[in-house]
Amino acid sequence: MKLDLLVVAWDGAPYEPVRRWLDKGILPNLRELLGDREVLPLMSTIPPITPTAWASFHLGVNPGKHGIFDFLHYRPREKPRLVSAQDFPYSTFWELLAEKVPVGFLGFPMGFPPRPLKYGFWIPGFLAPSRSPSHPPDALRLLREKVGKYQFNPPPPRAGAGWIEELKECIRQRTRAAQVLAMAYRPRVLGVHYQVTDTVQHSRWGESAVEEVFVEADRALGELVGQLSPREVLLLSDHGMGPLQFEFHLNTWLYRRGFISFKRGPRQWIKGGLFTSGFTPVRIQRLAEGIARTLDKFPLTRDLASFWRGALLGRTLFPSLNDVDWARSAAYSLGGMGAIHLRDKCREAELVNALLETRTPDGELLVRRVFAVDEIYWGEKLGSAPKLFLVSREEVLVSSHFLFLHHEPFSPPSLPAHHRLHGVLCHTGDFDLTDGAFIWEIAPAILRRFGIKRPDHMDTGKRPSKMERCSSTQYL
Repeated sequence: MKLDLLVVAWDGAPYEPVRRWLDKGILPNLRELLGDREVLPLMSTIPPITPTAWASFHLGVNPGKHGIFDFLHYRPREKPRLVSAQDFPYSTFWELLAEKVPVGFLGFPMGFPPRPLKYGFWIPGFLAPSRSPSHPPDALRLLREKVGKYQFNPPPPRAGAGWIEELKECIRQRTRAAQVLAMAYRPRVLGVHYQVTDTVQHSRWGESAVEEVFVEADRALGELVGQLSPREVLLLSDHGMGPLQFEFHLNTWLYRRGFISFKRGPRQWIKGGLFTSGFTPVRIQRLAEGIARTLDKFPLTRDLASFWRGALLGRTLFPSLNDVDWARSAAYSLGGMGAIHLRDKCREAELVNALLETRTPDGELLVRRVFAVDEIYWGEKLGSAPKLFLVSREEVLVSSHFLFLHHEPFSPPSLPAHHRLHGVLCHTGDFDLTDGAFIWEIAPAILRRFGIKRPDHMDTGKRPSKMERCSSTQYL
């Protein structure tokens, strides 16, 4: 069969390392595919996190229009829930394409619940619950008959080489799934997402295991191109990745600087005293991980759903946003890296100046930029968005959580690597996508290639000047 377009996503693929791996010769299929072309940097969202970036990709809009800035969706008096495709305010470009041509959607984040396509199939991916359906329902049934067990989410990290083999098998499984479904549904546009390229970097940055997984992903790319013979190929990542030196606990910093105040009461006094003495979620997690490494048997971190259940249970032991006295608090952070919600506009300048003056334990300035939301985004969802976004030194992970995770503003990082603003973009066709393009510009570019007029809500060509300056890799 012949595809018109194959879209391959290597989640978290980092710009500079991918360039080095191409020069080193360990990604031969990508090198052959590109020919004389070079890999380009692709600008993620701020914050560069999975749900925000992939929502912008699927919808072709900046976050100010879709309003997804976190893994969790919050409403007053309701339990938080994972964000999903049901939070999309518009149709995805996949749905618009499927009005004209058969489309295959396989394994992308923010793909649950599946969106109905006029022509084609939709299989959810990362963040989907284990019992997620597909569209049509027979697609997932066929997939499991031909491929066997199919996982929406990667296996949780654990010590030992066995886990790396599991990740590589996930790639092979996803590739076989793409081949089976392509033969059954004959799409003209096929999108295939690989989450494990992100997963391995978070846990094994600096180890040969990272290259091993990307070599397997490159091998899968060669198989797909060889079997499906696409006329054009577009490969991207939602963000980059890089090593960490420190973790910055933003809510703890806000508390220490007087921007957050706790309620007065015996429960808060006890929890606050234990917290100040060092009884924190980070300490408990590291103790558990030490036991797991010693036994080389248990996962190093729990799956995402269990993590959030544990976080909600943990608020009985540790200070959380439930303990905050909102009448005496000026700001807080929740979710995305560096997103700040303001409750007292009068203290904004004081807060920004204090952040800009903050230094990491090695004496370097923590913050590169602090943006007001309307300086970088536009759209109808700005009213519910965080009001400020800080962009830190690359080597510092800005951590925001419902729980106060650590009693000091800075700690050693909980992971060896985390997200960067620049992912990768590679394509073989005449897409109108240039060096430093934004992730939301891809959807309208694909629609143009098929002669489909982009909806008025899609964003292309409009970049606020401050966001434009961020798009250069020299910015970081």
